[in-house]
Amino acid sequence: MNMDTFRNWQARIDALSLRERAFLLLTTGLILGYLLYLLLIQPTWQALHQGQAELESLQTRLTALEIRSRDLASGRATPEQERHDRIAALQAQLAERESRLQARLGGVLAPQQAAQLLQSILAQSRGLQLRQLHSHAGAPLFNKGPTAATDGPAVGRYNLTLEMEGGYDATRRFLQQVEQLPWTLFWDSLEYEVKDHPNAMIKLNLYTLGHS
Repeated sequence: MNMDTFRNWQARIDALSLRERAFLLLTTGLILGYLLYLLLIQPTWQALHQGQAELESLQTRLTALEIRSRDLASGRATPEQERHDRIAALQAQLAERESRLQARLGGVLAPQQAAQLLQSILAQSRGLQLRQLHSHAGAPLFNKGPTAATDGPAVGRYNLTLEMEGGYDATRRFLQQVEQLPWTLFWDSLEYEVKDHPNAMIKLNLYTLGHS
């Protein structure tokens, strides 16, 4: 896109009323959120779900072997060397699955880091002021069954809510900066309400993933 085309679009946006700008911003956010869901969120969830299922299956097998080991003294189990070898092999597979799961989370920003990074971006943003930032853990992505690993990694969703005050242009610049980050933050919702023109109250809901 050349500069003349960009200026034409900028002029069209500037010519819109405040309500039309807010509607355009909200629509753009919804479209971007849907595209992010198709390109990032859905594949990530599927990969994480598969990894967690593999961990739970291995842990179930490991538990079964440990139960059998308690029967060894009564002579109802396999020879001890075989038992140790099978447990060691399963533990190695479990460690490998945990490593893969951690690698899949490598591009996702840790919850504490996400909050600090957003505060840092806002501190450098002109025309936009942070009112409140809430960070709390949501429900786990995977419900553990009775045979699930008790000490394995549980992947959970961490919600971030930013309440800000500022103008349309400052809000747009901030959203662009967040989108350009090299880490993954998942969009949830955006609320834009004009209180005292040109200032508005903005409520942005994001979330990230991490081990609980």
